[in-house]
Amino acid sequence: MTFAPEPGGAVFPTAVGRCGITWSTDGITSVHLPEETPALLRGLIAEHATGPVVTLDAAPASVREVASRIDALTRGADDDLADLPLDDTRLTEFAASVYAALRTVPPGDTITYGELAHRAGYHSSNMPRAVGQVLGRNPFGIVVPCHRVTAANGNLGGFSAHGGVVTKLRLLRAEGRGEAAAEMPWDLEAAHKALRTADPDMGRLIDLVGHRTPRMRLASSTVAALAESITAQQVSGAAASAIYARLCALFPKALDGPTASGLARLSDAELRAAGLSASKVAALRDLSARSLAGEVPELDELETMDDEAIIAALTPIRGVGRWTVEMLLIFRLGRPDLLPVDDLAVRRGYANLTGRDTIRAAELARLGESWAPWRSVAAWYLWRASEPGRLDATGSGGQSVDRTRRLSTLNS
Repeated sequence: MTFAPEPGGAVFPTAVGRCGITWSTDGITSVHLPEETPALLRGLIAEHATGPVVTLDAAPASVREVASRIDALTRGADDDLADLPLDDTRLTEFAASVYAALRTVPPGDTITYGELAHRAGYHSSNMPRAVGQVLGRNPFGIVVPCHRVTAANGNLGGFSAHGGVVTKLRLLRAEGRGEAAAEMPWDLEAAHKALRTADPDMGRLIDLVGHRTPRMRLASSTVAALAESITAQQVSGAAASAIYARLCALFPKALDGPTASGLARLSDAELRAAGLSASKVAALRDLSARSLAGEVPELDELETMDDEAIIAALTPIRGVGRWTVEMLLIFRLGRPDLLPVDDLAVRRGYANLTGRDTIRAAELARLGESWAPWRSVAAWYLWRASEPGRLDATGSGGQSVDRTRRLSTLNS
């Protein structure tokens, strides 16, 4: 089967940055993860391409499909990419066998260098090192998923792509490693029916957005969940993701995220080097100290507490306000009846929906009483309504939205 009519190369966007791909008539010849600069990425593509480097729109349909699937994987899609054709004519027999074995490791799983050597059929004691060397030369980033290979001692191990272990951790987290996701424990049919009955505008919004299923992120601990929330405050979603990945990289044996004892061992300089401001460092210090003192309930304890009790228990932590806890309640614990009226995007979503310029928090709280016991579901739809252009078809919407304090990216 012919993969493409002629060889070439192109750049394409993903959730971890702009990647590159080159191809021949027989299959993919290379996939490149983001580089430090666009010029470096273009240089690598030009080096590997045996045909013209074109825009993605001008690439063959087969290449566009590959780019789309790689992008989807970096956003959490369940796709092992194992069926994508590789042009391996330039590979040694050893490299080809190792890459083929690695492609059998599904997203969300990891394998050690030694285990991979055995899976490829090599059993001598020096083979894990040889496997590591051939992975360091892997030309098929993501498609041959060397980010899923870890050291035998539990460490993440090395990673040759730009960003090193931080990039590796971002890919693992996108695949659900250490941060699983699940459907919200909500009866959406009942919620939609109740919201439609209570508010025709909400019914219209549900029709516009569609009956999509929100996702809940299954945090490993209260500390990890709050550390990520603190990291995300007052920065864009992309910046928050990068900073939190750098923070997690300081815990090479804890793919589940930061721990209280681990945070206590880190110096301020190490935390600042990860991109955290002085105020966020102070907040993480307080979170760690309170957790080690037994003042921060663990997730299993939170499950037994009502919403207001959880808010009262967690808001004394520096940098953790009511909004932060509401996000934990909705997206980590799946609580169905929270309306975060202090969230600017929620208020703008309601204003967009009803054609208003603005609405105050107290007024939205009063109006939202009719949405009980499904106010979290209503909030999820209002986040969608805050997105520019979402409601243009109805004559409303189009307002810009401040995304610096939103966690709606959890469920885009």
